[in-house]
Amino acid sequence: MKATLAQLVERLIRNQQVASSILAGGSSLKSMVCRPATGGSWCFCQQFCQQELVEWPMTGPEREKELLRTFAVASKRDRYIELLGTLKGRAKVRLGLDHFGDLDLQRCAKVAAADQTPAGVAALLRTLGAPPTCYVLSSNSAFDGREMQLGDALEAIVGQGSGSFVCCVPGRLAYFEGESPGERYICRR
Repeated sequence: MKATLAQLVERLIRNQQVASSILAGGSSLKSMVCRPATGGSWCFCQQFCQQELVEWPMTGPEREKELLRTFAVASKRDRYIELLGTLKGRAKVRLGLDHFGDLDLQRCAKVAAADQTPAGVAALLRTLGAPPTCYVLSSNSAFDGREMQLGDALEAIVGQGSGSFVCCVPGRLAYFEGESPGERYICRR
């Protein structure tokens, strides 16, 4: 049975394989969709459409939602995403990072003791495809909500005792550090 373009698009949307975050052109994280040449609605099919591709930077809130959608345990994901939708809720999430017990350990691996330095963690992340810049979600307000150079972010966060996520590629690669010594994880999907 042949599927129409509309059916293929619907199937892709249903499988959440659309408008995926990618690294494109330099250090900015981008998302891609196609724009119809003659107006009309946006097309998210990417694989089948011959329309012009348009890039735009992923916003901080989008990165945060994708981060927790991917690396929090399944039973809490929806709640975290809901909390991130309000300032008060976001503050609750941020302050909860110090004692964050909802990390999905099927997607996050503890960093070996020998690699628990800023340089060691940076090397691991770069090996896995981390770009030069990252986005930080942290209980420490000095770094929270900032896009930073990966090395600078890790120097500021590793070993400092603040619960933090360093988002390298949204939904694909991140670093998490909790408040407790040795609570350092590389998260990837």
